Amino acid sequence: MPTAPGFSIGNPVGPTQCNLPLAVGCVAAGDYRYTIMFEDGFGVLFSSIVYEVSAANGTAYPALSSGAFTYENLSGSVVAVYVVSPGGNLSVPNASDWTYYPAQTGVSGATPLSSAYVLVLDVGSVDPAGLGLELAATGVGPSTGLHDVLALP
Repeated sequence: MPTAPGFSIGNPVGPTQCNLPLAVGCVAAGDYRYTIMFEDGFGVLFSSIVYEVSAANGTAYPALSSGAFTYENLSGSVVAVYVVSPGGNLSVPNASDWTYYPAQTGVSGATPLSSAYVLVLDVGSVDPAGLGLELAATGVGPSTGLHDVLALP
């Protein structure tokens, strides 16, 4: 549940396995990915949200092989990406860590999130179905106080 009005994530699709040729948001063939919709944004900027995937026991979930967070627009173009180092926690710890493609997409950290974008989450090569994973989205900077948690099927 959001702790403040105006921001929510939901409707996860997946997990689906990445195959060749790699789909948007896939780091490697054999990885699993989720596609997550933004239900509300209302002025929340790309650069004011951090993410963390946690296991059922509440600990940070590691990207054993590879992992990534990718924003794409509804036409399928990548607008921003954050790649997780193998063995690192599946998280975006700093909102400034994203790589944006403003020349191609017009999107930067100052762009408001909306239902015109989706988050593609590559959780690595371990099938996450039934592991009880959760994705937490937390506001930082001007969005401090926003928080939403989504169970990943």
